[in-house]
Amino acid sequence: MSPNEREWGSITTRLDQAVHAQRNARMMLDGAVSDIHELRAEIAKLRLVLRTTLSVLAVTVAALAWVVELVMR
Repeated sequence: MSPNEREWGSITTRLDQAVHAQRNARMMLDGAVSDIHELRAEIAKLRLVLRTTLSVLAVTVAALAWVVELVMR
C-alpha cells in the first residue's frame, strides 16, 4: 500500500526538516573547526613569544652575570 497525499506531505516535511537540521549542524561544526584553527594559531604565536622572551631573559641574565664577574675581579 502506498502512502496517500497527506502522508507524502508529512514525510516530505519531515525530510525537509531533517535536511535543514543537518545543514545547521554542519554550519555549527564548520564554525567550531574554524575557531579551533584560530586558537591553534594563537597558541603557536604565544609559544613563540614565550620562547623568545625566555631566550632574551637567559641572554640578559648571562650578560649580567658576566658583568658582575668582571666587576668583582
